Amino acid sequence: MSKIGDIYNEVEKKSVKGKDLVSMLLDKFVDEHRCLVDILRTGSREELLAEAEEQEEELCKELKARGLPDDYGEEEDDESEDDD
Repeated sequence: MSKIGDIYNEVEKKSVKGKDLVSMLLDKFVDEHRCLVDILRTGSREELLAEAEEQEEELCKELKARGLPDDYGEEEDDESEDDD
């Protein structure tokens, strides 16, 4: 239970608002990511493209639900990645 408390403390410290958080059940997270890893490692071109389309649809749905533009989070240029 202390881990949950730690998460809430971090959220409070960083003033993260509800719309800035995405959550999913652990079982769903694990299943989805195992599937993604498997497809990325061994998938055919068709499987990779189908998974990319599914992920894009999921992303667009979440962005739309939060009133965010389709390009939310994209870097304006590659130089900003070097600053990290």
